[in-house]
Amino acid sequence: MSTVAEEMSVTTSMKLRAVMIAAYMKIRQNRYKDVPGKWHPDGLVPSVLSDRKERTWLTVPLWWLADKLREEVAELCTEIDPPGSKSVNRPEVLMEAGDVTAMAMMMADRVGAIDPSYVPKIVCLCGSTRFKDAFRRANEEETLAGNIVLSVGMFPHSGDRQLTYQEKARVDWLYMRKIDLCDEVLVLYIDQ
Repeated sequence: MSTVAEEMSVTTSMKLRAVMIAAYMKIRQNRYKDVPGKWHPDGLVPSVLSDRKERTWLTVPLWWLADKLREEVAELCTEIDPPGSKSVNRPEVLMEAGDVTAMAMMMADRVGAIDPSYVPKIVCLCGSTRFKDAFRRANEEETLAGNIVLSVGMFPHSGDRQLTYQEKARVDWLYMRKIDLCDEVLVLYIDQ
């Protein structure tokens, strides 16, 4: 259980970042792909949305997105102020805030308010942590190419530090979440 001091140390920017990550995950999972068919100027045309990465919100009417946003805001308000309870489920509030943010981003994308050139590709570096210099070089190259780079957080196989079993499990889990966030994985293969 966290103390008040620990809670106060979490800055607003960190909280906003957590909400944005939750929103990004919702969009990456294409949470709204369950629209009952594709939209057509003449009405709803039944079909199966086969491509997971398809930006389906670009094909639905704005009123549908607006209704969905209102629903998400209502769900967030219920989680923030649950009826008959004084406790708040913080992870659930975070996910609901992510839903609201994701819907707002989808609406902005739908009306063309987001310039695609403002959204750089996210690349996650992958490979043996024995090769610290290769990670550094790849990070520099991908950054200069205009990409956001996610990488390993430490290099235990290069002799920097030995991890306990629990630390390794936590680091591995965190690295899998980085892969979830990325658009592309760059595997660093060093032939020795």
